[in-house]
Amino acid sequence: MKKSKMLAFALVAVMALSPSISFGGTAVAPAAIPHSAKPIVPYVIFGCAGALIFAAIIANIQRNRQLTPAEAATCGLLFWFTPPR
Repeated sequence: MKKSKMLAFALVAVMALSPSISFGGTAVAPAAIPHSAKPIVPYVIFGCAGALIFAAIIANIQRNRQLTPAEAATCGLLFWFTPPR
């Protein structure tokens, strides 16, 4: 307990005594670059992760098992298209 109080006091002292001067100039907004491409990569990544988690939850609830490596490599889609044995 004493160590945590001493550490907290030391951190407060360091933050209070540290310089807060910025050497940067005024901020200039960058020019807008017109483009028509939509950011699809984040949607694909989160869609794959979400589908994988959803398939794993359903596999655990319905069949009481984990996904196989092949099912996990296909973002859980192979789980939906292969019939149970």
